[in-house]
Amino acid sequence: MLSALVPAVLVAMLLQGTDSAVHKTPPLRECDGWTPRYPVNAAYNTTFHGYADDVVNVHLIPHTHDDAGWLLTVDEYFTEQVDYILDTVLVELHKNPDRRFMYVEQAFLRRCGIGFDALYFARMDYQDYAKRKLNKDLGMIQENSYGAPPGFYFDENPPVKDDPYLHDYNVCDRVKSFVDLSLQRAKYTKGKQCNHIYWPVGEDFKFQNAVKWFKNLDKLIHYSNQEGRVNVFYSTLGNYTDVKLQDKSLQWTTKTDDFFPYADRANGYWYALILVHQLAASVGLSLHHDGITGTEKQAVADDYALRLSEGVAAGTARLNDLLRPFTSQPFALCLLTNMSLCNTTDSDPFTFFVYNPLAVARSYTIELPINAKNAAVELANGTAVPSVVVPFVPVYSQPIANTAPHQLVVQAHVPPLSWLVYHVTFPKASSSEESTNGWDVVTESIMSAEN
Repeated sequence: MLSALVPAVLVAMLLQGTDSAVHKTPPLRECDGWTPRYPVNAAYNTTFHGYADDVVNVHLIPHTHDDAGWLLTVDEYFTEQVDYILDTVLVELHKNPDRRFMYVEQAFLRRCGIGFDALYFARMDYQDYAKRKLNKDLGMIQENSYGAPPGFYFDENPPVKDDPYLHDYNVCDRVKSFVDLSLQRAKYTKGKQCNHIYWPVGEDFKFQNAVKWFKNLDKLIHYSNQEGRVNVFYSTLGNYTDVKLQDKSLQWTTKTDDFFPYADRANGYWYALILVHQLAASVGLSLHHDGITGTEKQAVADDYALRLSEGVAAGTARLNDLLRPFTSQPFALCLLTNMSLCNTTDSDPFTFFVYNPLAVARSYTIELPINAKNAAVELANGTAVPSVVVPFVPVYSQPIANTAPHQLVVQAHVPPLSWLVYHVTFPKASSSEESTNGWDVVTESIMSAEN
């Protein structure tokens, strides 16, 4: 009987002692120059009280960057990671109205014509970034980062530990590090509103555990504002942009070229071979930065190719519906003409269209693989079109089966926002046509070809 009572008594004593210790609420350890204070009623103060004029205003912008295909396909990312990010973030946002969150990838939002006041991105050449940073010319891009400050990735970095009983209590260190990084970042801000900076808090597939992120961000805001050198609050890029645009005298620099190819360090280029609605969506998906640069895994590249193939098939079917009034024959897309492969142009007479989507007249050089050494081209109204047939010159060292030996070359002059119909027939060679070193020369033409 005694042996059964002793553990119960010990447990009761331990519980009583723990309860007593909790109610003592010892003060938090002092930091260099300031004293942290407990949150009232265990609620960290994240209230935004307005912008400050005498200190740096730090906009914390929680976000995630969810690749639409990289190491996993777009479907795998959604079911294994993105779905949990969206679910947990929404729950945490409802817990505190001060919290904010920005979502990046429209490819995932499509599963559940927009005007922009400003565009923010992080991909640029490291040399371009270094020059802009040196000249304080980062205003157009703001900062070459879409991630949290170094050391504040709460998935793997230490959380803010404000329990004074912990041996690794770190409020002072965490706040000092964050404030110092923020003040350093403020040095590269452009314009009169230089006391406003932003931190994009998050990165690739962060916030799968939104509870951990927002809890630590709440602590960071609460204690950093007590430290006094910065004014920290939850924000969005929209709020930040509004503040920056208030300075009407600020002259923004312009950049007339693009930022491709990407290079984040010397010899570190993000560069490789660039491998109707469904087709547009597939093209948009494949233009994701890991898709267009070739940094994705092979399985993901295969998934992009499959989606593009499905989009082409759907687009071809729609195209045939649109062209049915002009011909009873189905149209096909020749996707391998660069290798002189196109079954449609092999033998029988065929028709092709040339479309000019621009508002100015354009001339296009059309090259089509054919087997015949002679061809005649006419417009739909019967007007003869100059053309020439030349031997196909292989561009690959390995021979490819079923390639056509010749190419038909046509110069198409298409009016603005128009399309022309061309009919191709294969007349028998006449004795008047001469052959020079394997090249067929068409006489009385504005075009000719010879060795």
